[in-house]
Amino acid sequence: MKKIISLLAILLVTSLMLSVFTAQTYSTLSQPPTLQWDRTYGGTAYDHAFSVIQTSEGGYAIAGETDSFGTNRDALLVKTDAAGTLQWNKTYGGGGVDTVYSLIQTLDGGYAMVGFTQSYGAGDNNYWLVKTDARGNMQWNKTYGGMGHDSPRCLVQTNDGGYAFVGYTYSFGAGSDDFWLVKTDKNGTLEWNQTYGGGSDDFAYSMVQTVDGGYALAGVTRSFGAGQGDFWLVKTDGLGNEQWNKTYGGTQEDWPLCITKTRNGGYAIAGCTLSFGAGGSDMWLVKVDSSGNTIWNQTYGGQNDEEAWSVVEKSDGGYAIAGQTKSFGAGNSDFWLVLADAQGHMEWNGTYGGSGLDVACSIVQTNDGGYTLAGGTESFGAGARDFWLVKLGRAISWEHIFKDPCTGTILKISTDDKYFQFIAPSKDFGIKYDYNMRVCGNIITICYKDQEFSITAIALNCYYCVAFAKDLKTGKTYLLVDLQCMRVVRYNI
Repeated sequence: MKKIISLLAILLVTSLMLSVFTAQTYSTLSQPPTLQWDRTYGGTAYDHAFSVIQTSEGGYAIAGETDSFGTNRDALLVKTDAAGTLQWNKTYGGGGVDTVYSLIQTLDGGYAMVGFTQSYGAGDNNYWLVKTDARGNMQWNKTYGGMGHDSPRCLVQTNDGGYAFVGYTYSFGAGSDDFWLVKTDKNGTLEWNQTYGGGSDDFAYSMVQTVDGGYALAGVTRSFGAGQGDFWLVKTDGLGNEQWNKTYGGTQEDWPLCITKTRNGGYAIAGCTLSFGAGGSDMWLVKVDSSGNTIWNQTYGGQNDEEAWSVVEKSDGGYAIAGQTKSFGAGNSDFWLVLADAQGHMEWNGTYGGSGLDVACSIVQTNDGGYTLAGGTESFGAGARDFWLVKLGRAISWEHIFKDPCTGTILKISTDDKYFQFIAPSKDFGIKYDYNMRVCGNIITICYKDQEFSITAIALNCYYCVAFAKDLKTGKTYLLVDLQCMRVVRYNI
């Protein structure tokens, strides 16, 4: 029989100072991610980041396009340390328009980028693969394509050390634009290529290599499906031969921009939808199994337009989705980060931006458990638009904190105006009251047996209820904090 313990509430009034360009609009987290720093990079003209990675030494590499440097519009690679301080930057391109959309760190410590070039190649717009050393010095570059418009969007280094990248082609295939998957060896030499599509437009935007050595490609199809444009997932074998494909969507336009592998062998696909949601276009996250069968889907948004540009599976099995919002935030369009649990239910969301156009195009979960977003900002920086890198701290979810580390039991919470109550994981669970508290601004410092624990308020005029509980069987001691007598946070001591 589990023991129910009631704790007398100790009320503390606190306040929160929010950054002038961040806003939290919803949270079920005990500790939402907090802004640690942000940096802009660019010149006096247009500069926009499409891809960010955390590098092997803990810094960041960011790739995109620039009008501020180079010969025309060129590809730009920016390298920073772990605090976002610029270490070096390089441009790549010729007399035409050249840009990169996807960046990886390669097995040799260098970088590979894929995008399109109008300076080199056979046609109007060709696939372009650029390989550099660890300092960004170009080692080689290759083009792939025909006489039409060919534009790649996503790059992976494959299990054999080569490269695979996907986008869309007007030069080859069955219709106007088709998915186009290209596979090369480690030197960029073409090994094979495959197109996928129907009689209308089909655009691929993202890909992953699958556990069986094949590929999963995500994009939009206007050749198949229920609406004007549907999410389209194409699964291939290791040689690019199609194994199956699935569409997801409604009667209107639904546009996926990113895919990630999930720990259960399935996939999560994110983009925007006009078929479902609250208004305009909403972020749409679709979770499927390893065969492409829908498990669940969720929309996120307000009355105006939202788009998801990048998704990662979090370390706790949930999802972090980055993009832009016009429903919330400070300006015309703001960075928007949505954190969801493993079923896609929103845990928290926050906006970052100013009065101008700010769009997040890429996200990584960092080594410290936090998040880094990259994109373009017209609100801050030196020019018309700049690269913008935003670093956030680690989020702590209620479910993660409530889970008993020994048994996996979730503590059940109930409250009233004076007491909060939880079901202890065992009958051998007692309460300790030997603590002191002091309040300084929006920080509550609690001293327990000469150990200090600081709690930052996450809303204006918060009330905190504080007590200690000790599992007499295991000896573990917990700090219990109740925000406005509504939720209990458990910290292992």
